[in-house]
Amino acid sequence: MREIKLDKLINFLKGNSSYSYSIDGDKLMISFQSPTLEEAGGDGDLSKVYLITFVIKGETAILDSCKLIDGLNEREIQGEIDFWLDYIEISTER
Repeated sequence: MREIKLDKLINFLKGNSSYSYSIDGDKLMISFQSPTLEEAGGDGDLSKVYLITFVIKGETAILDSCKLIDGLNEREIQGEIDFWLDYIEISTER
């Protein structure tokens, strides 16, 4: 499972209004709704929701699951989230 420093992740989330998150015990739950195709300059109203869960261990957040909900379809995309976590690591180094 992929790990990231908890404070880096929280600081990233606080600085980005596109994300909402909550902490319940040792679980950090993040949701992100992508822009609709229309908002992104295309046609239609399809929107995707990402639900990402981490387990908190001390000062570390460990990726537990990542689901993509696209209309009525839901699928695990845990392996596809590495790029996003890499981006957080890089963007919070400044």
